[in-house]
Amino acid sequence: MPAANELSHQTHQKVEQLPPLILDSDSQSVSDTEDQPLLFQAIGTLYGIPHQEEEGKFALTIAGKNYSLFFPGYRYKAWLKQHSNSPENPIYLRIYPKCLLIPRKDPIIRFQVAAWGEENQWEEAPGIFKFRGIWQFVPQLRTPVISIYRNSNATDPQGKFKASHLPVLMRRNDAPRPFKFNPKIPKEQLPKRWFIQAIFKFIPSRNCWGWVEDLELPTERIPRYRKPIKPSVEQPPIQENRKFFVKPQKPDKPSLMIEKKTVATESEIQTTPSMITTNQESSKSMVLTRSQMAEKLGVSDSTLYKRISQAKQNSDPPVIELDEQKWHYVDNPTGKGKVFRREA
Repeated sequence: MPAANELSHQTHQKVEQLPPLILDSDSQSVSDTEDQPLLFQAIGTLYGIPHQEEEGKFALTIAGKNYSLFFPGYRYKAWLKQHSNSPENPIYLRIYPKCLLIPRKDPIIRFQVAAWGEENQWEEAPGIFKFRGIWQFVPQLRTPVISIYRNSNATDPQGKFKASHLPVLMRRNDAPRPFKFNPKIPKEQLPKRWFIQAIFKFIPSRNCWGWVEDLELPTERIPRYRKPIKPSVEQPPIQENRKFFVKPQKPDKPSLMIEKKTVATESEIQTTPSMITTNQESSKSMVLTRSQMAEKLGVSDSTLYKRISQAKQNSDPPVIELDEQKWHYVDNPTGKGKVFRREA
């Protein structure tokens, strides 16, 4: 096959040979899966010289591109021994493709290694993969994918049952088309979903797989599978007896009702006697300006200001004593500035 010419070479040096091992919890073995065609599956073969990019991380270069390899479980220790003994020898790898889809970015493809050996012990040539899954579109990618879900008998220690969505190029002349979900279409009118069982060739230049031939005819029968579990978003705990702060409302200031004939301007205060009476005889309020208070006390205006500052430390508004009477230094109700006021 063309993929064999592109990705494979022959070698006569012996390296450690390991039997094929399916590490995915959704499969039992290659032969078991082949005996039951209506199961989800994605497996293939690669050939090359894996290299170590950094401690604990390996990659395989295919057509000038690096693809990450990972070795779950106890296989990692066996691989470290293999790599240390023959780091420069090309090797066949039996792998499971994985794909990370990020919106508006190229898919990130990497491979989970299940087994390896000097000779190709498997029926697929290097670069050839066997996919069994649902042909459909996913929101993260424009290219259709073959979705490989976890089979119904699968177990997952993390309980997530993640699916692999592998981008594929496939033009067919028969009825099947990739399924595309449309929320505006009623469920009973949505297009059919097709289960594809076929051989695909890895195309590094397109970062996807190309359809070669069917293993079985496409079918509308979808095998049972474990639906991926989305991570739950933790909600903050509800606090009981929560105290809500209510900003106190300022009471409306009562409007000061003063008849026009009782209002005295500052000029009138200076030209009239120091005592001004209002029409409200019950209150008998007396008002003095600051200059008038200084004159009655016989002090300068600056000395009076110091007394006001000292009095403010004891009470607000400040209180000045004159003739054994207390005068409050308050806002002038009839104009700007402050005045001294004494309640009779």
